[in-house]
Amino acid sequence: MFFSALPVWPRRVLRALVGLVLFLVALLLVAWVALPMWIERAGVRIATEQLGRTVTLGRASFTPWRLALTLEDLKIAGPAAQAPPLLEVRRVRAALSPRSLWHLAPVLSSLTVEAPRGRVALLPDGKTDLDDILARLAGTPKTPPSPDDGPAEAALYNIELTDGEFRLDDRTAGMVHELKALHLGIPFLSTLDADVEVHVQPRLSGQLNGVGFQSEGQAQPFADTRSASMTVKLEALDLSAYRAYWPKSLPMRLAQGRLDTQLTLDFKQPPGQAPEVKISGRTALRDLSLQRGAGDGVWADWLRWQALTVDLADVQPLKRQVMLRAVTLKQPELLMGRDAQGRLWLPDMPPESKPPEPAAAASAAGASRTPRRRGASASAPGAGRRPCRLDR
Repeated sequence: MFFSALPVWPRRVLRALVGLVLFLVALLLVAWVALPMWIERAGVRIATEQLGRTVTLGRASFTPWRLALTLEDLKIAGPAAQAPPLLEVRRVRAALSPRSLWHLAPVLSSLTVEAPRGRVALLPDGKTDLDDILARLAGTPKTPPSPDDGPAEAALYNIELTDGEFRLDDRTAGMVHELKALHLGIPFLSTLDADVEVHVQPRLSGQLNGVGFQSEGQAQPFADTRSASMTVKLEALDLSAYRAYWPKSLPMRLAQGRLDTQLTLDFKQPPGQAPEVKISGRTALRDLSLQRGAGDGVWADWLRWQALTVDLADVQPLKRQVMLRAVTLKQPELLMGRDAQGRLWLPDMPPESKPPEPAAAASAAGASRTPRRRGASASAPGAGRRPCRLDR
């Protein structure tokens, strides 16, 4: 009745619009039922074949009126049957924006990852326990991009990771590093101006080996002058936990030390100009103690201080510019010793490898054939030294 009362061309347009709406509704209803079933079955099977590891999924669901896809209890198996999973995620939720149709490119209005748990091991031979996955992915044939193609057009808004935990087992150094309570907030990652409401602020916080850190920032991506600011705070990072990574070629070693930082990173790019990166703030190295080798595997304190504080006024890495506001050294102590000839002990840095001259090589060869009694050298560590202490 209603359609027959209209003229011919409005009636055709209205019927086309109604047909399009019904088609979209039917498509969403089919996706509501079929998409989770496909992901739980075929999707998991394809992921297992691509990674070479067993992939399991607890549940998948799709919300048509929000265009939101949710994956729950996602797991990727470890390198062995009895090994813990490589990756566990409690929930992943992604919402597709209707603006994807306008831009003909994927536009996600939100992406949330809850409680991810990752485990990676560094093996003694320098490899990792996920090299098999990387090798399979690298061997997958890829379509070469066209030379005229620019960067892929996509937009991700309101990216948030909560309650993350990652474990790095460095079996070479015999250490385990843990990153817990990780919270990451990214307002956007976009090559499109999709005009999506942003409600997530830049944020990074967590605990690294039991030491808390946090950072907050602000961004203005679509202003005439693009700018962003990020402040990073780190308190009392115990450097002795990383003593295994101290170069063994040095004649001293790190006994203890703590690191505090509060740095602000400012990014700015005016129209038609090169980007500017500025670092300012303060960093402090507290309770530092360096030890020197005293012979026979014995280490003795050599240099200590209570705090070394560096205030950065304007550091611009891209311009190779460093401007310091102040450098403060509090309560330094230098513990020295004299040998039999009265010479103070100073650390000998590893010499650069140079080809020996012919005369020096011949002299060294002759000296190597001359027997030397053990302990006859006057420069032996600790020989006849008297302790000497220098304080401020």
